[in-house]
Amino acid sequence: MGYRGDQECEHLARYLSGRRVFLKHFEDRISLKISHPDVKDKVSYRRVIQLQVQRYKKALVQGIPYESFIRVD
Repeated sequence: MGYRGDQECEHLARYLSGRRVFLKHFEDRISLKISHPDVKDKVSYRRVIQLQVQRYKKALVQGIPYESFIRVD
């Protein structure tokens, strides 16, 4: 490959490396267990998102005010 191809490969390698790091940190964070007022046990952020979608859906269907999630530690 020529010089331009080498540069493109380096840029792609840096991009993919950064993407892997970001996704690793994102997965670590979204798997973190925290308290949520709708459940007794600690749940992951992934589950918090599901619970909030359920709250939002209930608010839309039943016409009740939506309560957003505020993390309190």
